[in-house]
Amino acid sequence: MSKRKTTGFTLVEILVVLVVISILIGLLYPALKGGMARAKKTTELNAIKQVGAAWAMYSVSNLDRLMPGHITTEMQEHWDVAWAYPDETLVPPAPFYQESDPNIAGSYPWRLLDRMNNRWETLIDYKKRTWNAMQVNEHAEEIATIPAFGYNGYYLGGFWDTDSHFNKPKLRYSQVLLQHGEVENVVARVASQITTPTNTVVFCSSFYGQEGKHLHLSDDTDGYHLAVPRILANVVQWEPRNDGVEIFVETSPPLGRHNGMPAIFFADGHVDDVQIYDLANQQMWIPKARDMGNTPASDFSHSE
Repeated sequence: MSKRKTTGFTLVEILVVLVVISILIGLLYPALKGGMARAKKTTELNAIKQVGAAWAMYSVSNLDRLMPGHITTEMQEHWDVAWAYPDETLVPPAPFYQESDPNIAGSYPWRLLDRMNNRWETLIDYKKRTWNAMQVNEHAEEIATIPAFGYNGYYLGGFWDTDSHFNKPKLRYSQVLLQHGEVENVVARVASQITTPTNTVVFCSSFYGQEGKHLHLSDDTDGYHLAVPRILANVVQWEPRNDGVEIFVETSPPLGRHNGMPAIFFADGHVDDVQIYDLANQQMWIPKARDMGNTPASDFSHSE
């Protein structure tokens, strides 16, 4: 009677195979993770380019005027302007302009979305929302206030309010005092006033933060509809740090999603991800920034 010889792996062989597999996973995982991050960054850059293209269309259709950075409720009523949702109902505060109503049309998103075929997902995709078309109006305030990209609206288009005494339009930073004593408007209101469009930030991935260090922020950190330079007027807002920023007042600095570098749409139409240390340069935010005495243009500031 013959005996059948059985074969199989020994415990040592199985352990060796497991060790080899673990080593391969360890070698491949960083590359796979890096590839996923690059793909997400490419998606983010495509999204900010769509927003920037809509911004450029706004200027073209408004005789070269730049889209305002922010419009208060009083200013919208004074100008008698309103925007509409896809279902053609008006975006608050229109039509009654009550102070108690949320100023959803004050920030830029619902003023650009009609030029983006109402693809609101482009602005909020980083949050992975699953709303359907019937739910968009009820989430309109979230789209308006925490989009992925902040607008450099203090210095492009400007922050518009009404004068409390005369009820006339009032543009913030339209009359500021510079270091050499001159009074000047430092807000670019038309596209031709952006003298270095290849280097001027229009949109930047941003977030709203409190005072303190903000390092290693997650990719789904709430965005904000405004992005501010390192120095706003004469107040230092933030400083770059390794893997993030340090904030000195409540503000909305750049945020580097996916690879640590903020996504930027520049005024000439190109997009790129930029080192946050480069964004500390005031010339990238303020078209009229220049050397003032012993202060270089990179540290440009002015009175409130």
